[in-house]
Amino acid sequence: MKLEPVTEVVNNPCGQLARRLPSRSRREGPQQRPLTHDLLKLSVEALEAEVRRVVVTEMRDGIYYADLVLTREGEEITVSSRPSDAIALAARTGSPIFVAPQVLEESGVEIRDEEEEDEVARFRNFLDSVKPEDFESA
Repeated sequence: MKLEPVTEVVNNPCGQLARRLPSRSRREGPQQRPLTHDLLKLSVEALEAEVRRVVVTEMRDGIYYADLVLTREGEEITVSSRPSDAIALAARTGSPIFVAPQVLEESGVEIRDEEEEDEVARFRNFLDSVKPEDFESA
């Protein structure tokens, strides 16, 4: 599977509660004991492995699937994962997150650059109001 940077996002690959958990832990600050995703990160580190990437691989019957790709001693290890868990771990380790092209085709939403859209709107307004005589030399 070829993975490339994209300008689209997948609409809701993880449930409502799972999406709120990572932000809640950041808001509340350090915990006395590690939360589940922090524990997973510590476990990966204790095994001297590294999170290389997360890949949202498919959507089947309205459910997203993901792979957590680790490396250890030069060997790549792929672990099937819920996207919410894999994404939370990637956020904690700074690892890249990819989405398979077929998932983007099915459920991707294009990210729009607001500045670019504003510039296009200003140019359209200019075109609507410009007259040929505005370009005549004095």
